[in-house]
Amino acid sequence: MVIHPFPIDPSAWDEIGFEPVVRPFLPISDFAIPGKYLEERISLGVGEVVYRFYPNLRRRDGVPHIVFYVAYNKTRRLTEYVIGPRKLDDFLRMGKLYAIAAGNFYGFTGRLSEYEISSAQVGYLAAKGDLRGAINALGRAWLSALQDPGWWAMAITSTAAVLPKTPSPALVRIEATEANLLRQNVTRSAAALEQPTAFRHTLTADVPPASYAQIEKVGRINLSTGGKAHYGPGVYAWEKGAQRIGKYIDIEVPAGTAAEKIVVGGKTWYRLVPASGNTLPVKIVGTNLSAEEIALGRKLAGP
Repeated sequence: MVIHPFPIDPSAWDEIGFEPVVRPFLPISDFAIPGKYLEERISLGVGEVVYRFYPNLRRRDGVPHIVFYVAYNKTRRLTEYVIGPRKLDDFLRMGKLYAIAAGNFYGFTGRLSEYEISSAQVGYLAAKGDLRGAINALGRAWLSALQDPGWWAMAITSTAAVLPKTPSPALVRIEATEANLLRQNVTRSAAALEQPTAFRHTLTADVPPASYAQIEKVGRINLSTGGKAHYGPGVYAWEKGAQRIGKYIDIEVPAGTAAEKIVVGGKTWYRLVPASGNTLPVKIVGTNLSAEEIALGRKLAGP
Protein backbone atom coordinates (compact mmCIF):
# COMPACT_ATOMS: atom_id res chain seq x y z
CA MET A 1 0.00 0.00 0.00
CA VAL A 2 1.26 3.46 -0.94
CA ILE A 3 2.24 5.76 1.92
CA HIS A 4 1.32 9.25 0.74
CA PRO A 5 3.66 12.15 1.57
CA PHE A 6 0.66 14.38 2.46
CA PRO A 7 -2.95 13.87 3.60
CA ILE A 8 -5.55 13.18 0.91
CA ASP A 9 -7.87 16.11 0.22
CA PRO A 10 -11.60 15.42 0.82
CA SER A 11 -12.34 16.58 -2.75
CA ALA A 12 -9.46 14.67 -4.33
CA TRP A 13 -9.89 13.35 -7.85
CA ASP A 14 -10.82 9.68 -7.86
CA GLU A 15 -9.99 8.42 -11.36
CA ILE A 16 -7.11 7.37 -13.62
CA GLY A 17 -6.86 9.09 -16.98
CA PHE A 18 -4.49 10.15 -19.75
CA GLU A 19 -3.18 13.58 -18.75
CA PRO A 20 -4.04 15.61 -21.90
CA VAL A 21 -7.54 14.09 -22.00
CA VAL A 22 -8.59 14.70 -18.40
CA ARG A 23 -6.70 17.95 -17.80
CA PRO A 24 -9.81 20.20 -18.20
CA PHE A 25 -11.79 18.10 -15.71
CA LEU A 26 -9.33 18.05 -12.80
CA PRO A 27 -10.03 19.71 -9.44
CA ILE A 28 -8.11 22.87 -8.65
CA SER A 29 -4.68 22.43 -7.11
CA ASP A 30 -2.65 25.26 -5.63
CA PHE A 31 0.88 23.96 -6.18
CA ALA A 32 3.19 20.97 -6.48
CA ILE A 33 6.51 20.27 -4.80
CA PRO A 34 8.84 18.77 -7.46
CA GLY A 35 11.14 17.21 -4.85
CA LYS A 36 8.28 15.36 -3.13
CA TYR A 37 7.49 12.42 -5.37
CA LEU A 38 7.04 8.67 -5.32
CA GLU A 39 9.02 6.51 -7.75
CA GLU A 40 8.16 2.98 -8.84
CA ARG A 41 9.60 0.57 -11.38
CA ILE A 42 7.02 -1.27 -13.46
CA SER A 43 8.17 -4.60 -14.89
CA LEU A 44 7.05 -5.37 -18.43
CA GLY A 45 8.30 -8.94 -18.27
CA VAL A 46 11.16 -7.97 -20.58
CA GLY A 47 12.43 -4.57 -19.59
CA GLU A 48 10.76 -2.01 -17.38
CA VAL A 49 9.52 1.55 -17.17
CA VAL A 50 10.09 3.94 -14.29
CA TYR A 51 7.26 6.21 -13.18
CA ARG A 52 7.52 9.21 -10.91
CA PHE A 53 4.29 10.29 -9.24
CA TYR A 54 4.22 14.00 -8.38
CA PRO A 55 1.50 15.09 -5.93
CA ASN A 56 -0.51 18.19 -6.81
CA LEU A 57 -1.64 19.89 -3.64
CA ARG A 58 -4.26 22.19 -2.12
CA ARG A 59 -3.89 24.01 1.17
CA ARG A 60 -6.50 23.35 3.85
CA ASP A 61 -6.00 25.27 7.09
CA GLY A 62 -2.40 25.81 6.05
CA VAL A 63 -1.74 22.08 5.53
CA PRO A 64 -1.01 20.69 2.01
CA HIS A 65 -3.47 18.01 0.89
CA ILE A 66 -3.16 15.84 -2.23
CA VAL A 67 -5.83 16.36 -4.88
CA PHE A 68 -4.19 14.20 -7.58
CA TYR A 69 -0.88 12.80 -8.82
CA VAL A 70 0.65 13.25 -12.25
CA ALA A 71 2.56 10.18 -13.46
CA TYR A 72 5.76 10.99 -15.34
CA ASN A 73 7.34 8.17 -17.33
CA LYS A 74 11.10 8.66 -16.85
CA THR A 75 11.84 6.06 -19.50
CA ARG A 76 9.92 7.92 -22.22
CA ARG A 77 10.34 11.37 -20.64
CA LEU A 78 6.62 11.98 -20.90
CA THR A 79 3.83 12.89 -18.48
CA GLU A 80 1.29 10.16 -19.23
CA TYR A 81 -1.37 9.87 -16.51
CA VAL A 82 -3.27 11.76 -13.84
CA ILE A 83 -4.16 9.52 -10.91
CA GLY A 84 -6.40 10.10 -7.93
CA PRO A 85 -4.53 9.36 -4.68
CA ARG A 86 -7.02 6.64 -3.75
CA LYS A 87 -6.39 5.00 -7.15
CA LEU A 88 -2.61 4.90 -6.97
CA ASP A 89 -2.54 1.39 -5.49
CA ASP A 90 -4.79 0.22 -8.35
CA PHE A 91 -2.43 1.79 -10.89
CA LEU A 92 0.61 0.09 -9.40
CA ARG A 93 -1.16 -3.27 -9.17
CA MET A 94 -1.88 -3.17 -12.93
CA GLY A 95 1.16 -1.10 -13.89
CA LYS A 96 2.18 -3.27 -16.85
CA LEU A 97 -1.21 -2.85 -18.51
CA TYR A 98 -1.21 0.90 -17.92
CA ALA A 99 2.32 1.24 -19.33
CA ILE A 100 1.35 -0.72 -22.47
CA ALA A 101 -1.86 1.32 -22.86
CA ALA A 102 0.13 4.57 -22.65
CA GLY A 103 2.57 3.34 -25.28
CA ASN A 104 -0.32 2.63 -27.64
CA PHE A 105 -2.16 5.88 -26.84
CA TYR A 106 0.77 8.28 -27.17
CA GLY A 107 2.46 6.41 -30.02
CA PHE A 108 6.10 6.79 -30.94
CA THR A 109 6.42 10.56 -30.60
CA GLY A 110 4.26 11.29 -27.55
CA ARG A 111 2.76 14.27 -29.40
CA LEU A 112 -1.02 14.39 -29.83
CA SER A 113 -2.97 16.81 -32.00
CA GLU A 114 -5.82 18.86 -30.58
CA TYR A 115 -8.15 16.74 -32.67
CA GLU A 116 -6.92 13.50 -31.10
CA ILE A 117 -7.23 14.94 -27.59
CA SER A 118 -10.75 16.31 -28.14
CA SER A 119 -11.85 13.06 -29.76
CA ALA A 120 -10.57 11.06 -26.79
CA GLN A 121 -12.51 13.38 -24.49
CA VAL A 122 -15.70 12.37 -26.34
CA GLY A 123 -15.19 8.78 -25.21
CA TYR A 124 -14.17 9.82 -21.71
CA LEU A 125 -17.27 11.96 -21.13
CA ALA A 126 -19.63 9.51 -22.81
CA ALA A 127 -18.36 6.71 -20.57
CA LYS A 128 -19.13 8.90 -17.55
CA GLY A 129 -22.66 9.52 -18.81
CA ASP A 130 -22.01 13.21 -19.54
CA LEU A 131 -23.80 13.42 -22.89
CA ARG A 132 -23.75 17.23 -23.01
CA GLY A 133 -20.03 17.28 -22.32
CA ALA A 134 -19.43 14.60 -24.95
CA ILE A 135 -21.30 16.62 -27.56
CA ASN A 136 -19.29 19.74 -26.70
CA ALA A 137 -16.04 17.79 -26.92
CA LEU A 138 -17.09 16.37 -30.28
CA GLY A 139 -17.65 19.92 -31.52
CA ARG A 140 -14.16 20.92 -30.38
CA ALA A 141 -12.74 17.84 -32.08
CA TRP A 142 -14.21 18.76 -35.47
CA LEU A 143 -13.13 22.37 -35.09
CA SER A 144 -9.58 21.22 -34.42
CA ALA A 145 -9.79 18.70 -37.26
CA LEU A 146 -10.44 21.41 -39.82
CA GLN A 147 -7.11 22.97 -38.81
CA ASP A 148 -5.15 19.70 -38.72
CA PRO A 149 -3.94 18.24 -42.07
CA GLY A 150 -3.66 14.80 -40.51
CA TRP A 151 -7.18 14.67 -39.08
CA TRP A 152 -8.59 12.32 -41.74
CA ALA A 153 -6.13 9.59 -40.75
CA MET A 154 -7.73 9.52 -37.31
CA ALA A 155 -11.34 10.11 -38.28
CA ILE A 156 -12.70 6.56 -38.20
CA THR A 157 -11.05 5.45 -34.94
CA SER A 158 -11.56 8.80 -33.18
CA THR A 159 -15.27 9.24 -33.83
CA ALA A 160 -15.78 5.60 -32.84
CA ALA A 161 -14.04 6.12 -29.51
CA VAL A 162 -17.21 5.36 -27.53
CA LEU A 163 -17.76 2.00 -29.26
CA PRO A 164 -16.08 -1.34 -28.48
CA LYS A 165 -12.99 -1.84 -30.64
CA THR A 166 -11.74 -5.03 -32.27
CA PRO A 167 -8.07 -5.53 -31.39
CA SER A 168 -5.69 -5.16 -34.33
CA PRO A 169 -4.68 -8.69 -35.46
CA ALA A 170 -1.12 -7.52 -36.11
CA LEU A 171 -0.91 -5.88 -32.67
CA VAL A 172 -2.20 -9.04 -30.98
CA ARG A 173 0.39 -11.03 -32.91
CA ILE A 174 3.34 -8.76 -32.10
CA GLU A 175 2.53 -8.71 -28.37
CA ALA A 176 2.16 -12.50 -28.34
CA THR A 177 5.54 -13.07 -30.02
CA GLU A 178 7.78 -10.85 -27.86
CA ALA A 179 11.13 -12.44 -27.03
CA ASN A 180 14.39 -11.48 -25.36
CA LEU A 181 16.94 -14.07 -26.45
CA LEU A 182 19.91 -12.02 -25.26
CA ARG A 183 18.29 -11.30 -21.88
CA GLN A 184 18.80 -7.56 -22.25
CA ASN A 185 17.14 -4.75 -20.31
CA VAL A 186 14.50 -3.89 -22.91
CA THR A 187 11.92 -1.13 -23.05
CA ARG A 188 9.23 -1.73 -25.65
CA SER A 189 5.89 -0.34 -26.78
CA ALA A 190 3.79 -1.36 -29.76
CA ALA A 191 1.09 0.22 -31.92
CA ALA A 192 -0.79 -0.65 -35.10
CA LEU A 193 0.11 1.84 -37.84
CA GLU A 194 -2.88 3.90 -38.93
CA GLN A 195 -1.35 5.00 -42.23
CA PRO A 196 1.54 3.91 -44.49
CA THR A 197 4.79 4.70 -42.66
CA ALA A 198 8.44 4.70 -43.72
CA PHE A 199 11.31 3.05 -41.83
CA ARG A 200 15.00 2.51 -42.62
CA HIS A 201 16.05 -1.12 -43.11
CA THR A 202 19.69 -2.27 -43.22
CA LEU A 203 20.58 -4.62 -46.09
CA THR A 204 22.50 -7.36 -44.29
CA ALA A 205 22.88 -9.77 -47.23
CA ASP A 206 26.34 -10.53 -48.60
CA VAL A 207 25.43 -8.68 -51.82
CA PRO A 208 23.23 -5.69 -50.82
CA PRO A 209 22.40 -4.66 -54.44
CA ALA A 210 20.98 -8.12 -55.15
CA SER A 211 18.93 -7.95 -51.95
CA TYR A 212 17.62 -4.52 -52.99
CA ALA A 213 16.55 -5.81 -56.40
CA GLN A 214 14.84 -8.89 -54.99
CA ILE A 215 12.84 -6.83 -52.48
CA GLU A 216 11.94 -4.35 -55.22
CA LYS A 217 10.86 -7.21 -57.47
CA VAL A 218 8.57 -9.06 -55.04
CA GLY A 219 7.51 -6.11 -52.85
CA ARG A 220 8.07 -8.09 -49.66
CA ILE A 221 10.69 -8.82 -46.99
CA ASN A 222 10.92 -12.14 -45.15
CA LEU A 223 10.42 -11.93 -41.38
CA SER A 224 13.51 -12.67 -39.32
CA THR A 225 12.93 -15.74 -37.14
CA GLY A 226 14.76 -18.02 -34.74
CA GLY A 227 18.19 -16.97 -33.50
CA LYS A 228 18.24 -13.94 -35.81
CA ALA A 229 15.13 -12.49 -34.19
CA HIS A 230 16.45 -11.52 -30.77
CA TYR A 231 13.26 -9.75 -29.69
CA GLY A 232 10.70 -11.77 -31.62
CA PRO A 233 9.96 -12.59 -35.28
CA GLY A 234 9.58 -9.63 -37.60
CA VAL A 235 11.33 -7.26 -39.96
CA TYR A 236 13.80 -5.14 -38.00
CA ALA A 237 14.25 -1.51 -38.98
CA TRP A 238 15.45 1.87 -37.80
CA GLU A 239 13.61 5.16 -37.71
CA LYS A 240 13.72 6.81 -41.12
CA GLY A 241 16.72 9.12 -41.20
CA ALA A 242 19.00 6.93 -39.06
CA GLN A 243 22.67 7.29 -39.98
CA ARG A 244 25.78 5.12 -39.97
CA ILE A 245 23.92 1.85 -40.43
CA GLY A 246 25.59 0.62 -43.63
CA LYS A 247 23.78 -0.02 -46.89
CA TYR A 248 20.05 0.54 -46.41
CA ILE A 249 16.67 0.97 -48.02
CA ASP A 250 13.82 3.15 -46.84
CA ILE A 251 10.71 1.01 -46.86
CA GLU A 252 7.09 2.11 -46.66
CA VAL A 253 4.91 -0.43 -44.85
CA PRO A 254 1.12 -0.47 -45.05
CA ALA A 255 -1.42 0.66 -42.50
CA GLY A 256 -2.38 -2.16 -40.14
CA THR A 257 1.22 -3.30 -39.68
CA ALA A 258 2.20 -3.59 -36.02
CA ALA A 259 5.34 -1.63 -35.12
CA GLU A 260 7.11 -2.33 -31.83
CA LYS A 261 9.56 0.31 -30.61
CA ILE A 262 12.50 -1.40 -28.90
CA VAL A 263 15.05 0.46 -26.79
CA VAL A 264 18.15 -1.38 -25.55
CA GLY A 265 21.35 0.22 -24.28
CA GLY A 266 20.43 3.64 -25.61
CA LYS A 267 19.73 2.34 -29.14
CA THR A 268 16.26 2.39 -30.67
CA TRP A 269 14.84 0.36 -33.50
CA TYR A 270 11.54 -1.21 -34.56
CA ARG A 271 10.15 -4.70 -35.06
CA LEU A 272 7.55 -4.74 -37.85
CA VAL A 273 4.97 -7.53 -38.04
CA PRO A 274 2.00 -8.08 -40.40
CA ALA A 275 -1.31 -9.54 -39.27
CA SER A 276 -0.41 -12.92 -40.79
CA GLY A 277 2.15 -14.68 -42.96
CA ASN A 278 5.92 -14.85 -42.99
CA THR A 279 6.59 -11.82 -45.19
CA LEU A 280 5.95 -8.09 -44.81
CA PRO A 281 4.63 -6.08 -47.81
CA VAL A 282 6.92 -3.12 -48.46
CA LYS A 283 7.56 -0.40 -51.03
CA ILE A 284 11.12 0.90 -51.45
CA VAL A 285 11.04 4.70 -51.23
CA GLY A 286 14.76 5.47 -50.80
CA THR A 287 18.27 4.00 -50.51
CA ASN A 288 21.93 4.94 -50.20
CA LEU A 289 22.92 2.50 -52.94
CA SER A 290 24.31 4.19 -56.03
CA ALA A 291 22.57 4.01 -59.40
CA GLU A 292 25.33 1.66 -60.57
CA GLU A 293 24.78 -0.65 -57.58
CA ILE A 294 21.04 -0.72 -58.21
CA ALA A 295 21.59 -1.55 -61.88
CA LEU A 296 23.95 -4.39 -60.92
CA GLY A 297 21.43 -5.72 -58.42
CA ARG A 298 18.63 -5.74 -60.98
CA LYS A 299 20.87 -7.58 -63.40
CA LEU A 300 21.70 -10.20 -60.76
CA ALA A 301 18.02 -10.60 -59.83
CA GLY A 302 17.07 -11.30 -63.42
CA PRO A 303 13.77 -10.60 -65.19
